[in-house]
Amino acid sequence: MKWLGFAALAVLCLALRIPRLEGPVDLRFDAGIYYTLGTSLAQGKGYRILSEPGEIHEIQYPPLLPAVAAAHQLVLGTADPDIIGPALRWSYFLLFTAYVLAVFWTASAYLATGLAFLVALIVALHFRTNFNADYFIAELPFGLVAVLFVGIVGRNDTAGSPAGRHPPGYRAVASGLLALLGFYLRTVGIVLLGLWVAESLFRRQYRQAALRMAVALLGVGAWQGYVAAVQGGPEYVEPAYPYQRAAYMMYNVTYGENFWLIEPLRPEAGRASARNLLARVGSNLSELAIAWGESISIDRNWWVGEAAKLNRMLGRELFPRWTGAAALISLTTLILGGLVLLGSRRRWLIPSYLAMSIALIVIAPYPGSLKRYAASFAPFSAIALLALVSWVWHRLARVAGWRRPIGRLAVTAVVAVILAQEIHTLRKSFRMLYYPATWVDSDGRRRTYPLLAYNRQWRLHDEALAWLRHHATPGEIIATSTPHWAYLKTQLKTVQPPWEHDPRTAQRLLDAVPADYLIIDNLLAYELGEVARRYSIPVVQAFPERWKLIYAVADSGSRIYRRVAVPQE
Repeated sequence: MKWLGFAALAVLCLALRIPRLEGPVDLRFDAGIYYTLGTSLAQGKGYRILSEPGEIHEIQYPPLLPAVAAAHQLVLGTADPDIIGPALRWSYFLLFTAYVLAVFWTASAYLATGLAFLVALIVALHFRTNFNADYFIAELPFGLVAVLFVGIVGRNDTAGSPAGRHPPGYRAVASGLLALLGFYLRTVGIVLLGLWVAESLFRRQYRQAALRMAVALLGVGAWQGYVAAVQGGPEYVEPAYPYQRAAYMMYNVTYGENFWLIEPLRPEAGRASARNLLARVGSNLSELAIAWGESISIDRNWWVGEAAKLNRMLGRELFPRWTGAAALISLTTLILGGLVLLGSRRRWLIPSYLAMSIALIVIAPYPGSLKRYAASFAPFSAIALLALVSWVWHRLARVAGWRRPIGRLAVTAVVAVILAQEIHTLRKSFRMLYYPATWVDSDGRRRTYPLLAYNRQWRLHDEALAWLRHHATPGEIIATSTPHWAYLKTQLKTVQPPWEHDPRTAQRLLDAVPADYLIIDNLLAYELGEVARRYSIPVVQAFPERWKLIYAVADSGSRIYRRVAVPQE
């Protein structure tokens, strides 16, 4: 009957994604730098950030996802996002479908077929999974690789598990290749390499473990050797402008450089001490207690909104605001219980993968990204949850003498509540969070498509970039909180404004770029935009004679300032 599950999930993926297959994939935020790096690879320039003055080498993001963008550009013979973007959207639809089917296949190594199908439903209907299918970042391909890795190794992770369905040599090669792909998609993929080595140690195959360790070190060392070579080269020592490799320039430096800031979004706070790092870990663990539950349920803010709606319907404050956080923490607790249960059954892989991944992400200085990181746990968290709920109800049924179907109905009821929340949230998201955007198709026609979170502020920002593209002179440089997106829209070199608390220092650094234009946007939902405004607005206020406002069409739109004078040193 398993094939019926695969067929039903494939149909569900079609139903979820076909209405959103029009237009380019989202290339804003991190997606823009992945795409730009892919263009550099496709043009034979190496692994460079083409948007930056000097086209510096990238040293933070591993190169596999940019290579995907490069492959699309080479096949289609262009780097135009309006042509490549729709092709990438279709590729991500295929990745989305493969991911959901892989979740079902992997879950079936740990749960009965019916429960494995419910795990796949939880993942497929989650808002974050669908969000990742619209957005050219590494989460979706990495999720597919991680799930396949666990599916292959998980069928052999204990002596009591079913015999491996693949010959040992094939399984070892396939799992090793997936681990390497995971690392070259996301740095956290090093966990997969560690587990690949640990599997051999677990089975006391020490010669094989040594070989795997050598392969893992070669894969990690190749990337780290490249990073070290860039950092030791003249381009890094003498950058194109003074703050190009500053620790807060998160796209231009390694994670390690950014890691040592107390607050990367407020660099004047200084470098972190041991006490700061411990406080960061504590804060992140506290936030993760909620984010982990959100990975297989709905966002805390949605909980608050739905609780407020119920209170209005009932005419009384029956559900306080903390209800959502309490529910999500309870869900996280159940997931942890499920992981303990898996461990007690000697199913070590999923608990080990989550423990090692969490150990890495809780030291990261980006609390706002924990939801994004925790979303990759969704398949494994759902497996742990359903394993626990199923076990509890079967134990109760045995003690109370209940019939077996009662336990199944109880498990189904728990999942039904989760799925009902997800469906409701997903339906509201499709209706409320998608806005019309435009692109020019391959036939030169301007067309409209739905784009997530493309609100009025984003539309006005893009109109400002379009205006600047037609009025700026080739070779001029833009300072903006959306540097890679602005580069794709204008083909002008772009930089992030300096995050300097002193406006005089910031002005001096902008002059040193030299930045010809400074864009102050109003992207309220974009954290980096808010940070950039914090540092850019004082500059134009402190030096009104050096910045001339040349574009402003609405109070909520982006404003463009042109530098009109360079200070005499």
